[in-house]
Amino acid sequence: MNDGPRVALTFDAEHPDRPAAAPGSTERILEALGRSRARTTFFVQARWAMANPTLVRRIADEGHLIGNHSTYHARMTLLSDDGLRADVRQAGETIAELAGVDPRPWFRCPFGDGHDDKRVLRALEELGYRNVHWHVQTQDWEP
Repeated sequence: MNDGPRVALTFDAEHPDRPAAAPGSTERILEALGRSRARTTFFVQARWAMANPTLVRRIADEGHLIGNHSTYHARMTLLSDDGLRADVRQAGETIAELAGVDPRPWFRCPFGDGHDDKRVLRALEELGYRNVHWHVQTQDWEP
């Protein structure tokens, strides 16, 4: 086993109305990962999973980890406690049904909003999740 530096590569799979979610992007990413025999984590938005059920199943079938990235990609700190729980719970159920795997315990806050908010983190923990923030941003959502 290599004890050197490691990188955890992650992708956010978001609904096609997001600028960086161009058609075919995920397929190209999966093909590159397959050629490299690399595994990654996809944080899946439930609306994206509903729009791409075959693709979300492919991600799981190819051995990638799947995490929850919410249902509506709302800023978590703007949601009420009940709204936050409902959004995360609905996303988890939808993703599990379509991907065939439970996304728990992995969650990524949309926009990173709430990754350091005690109220948000407590609600996620109650639902069986832990937030996975990032250390490097590619800012690929910028035009």
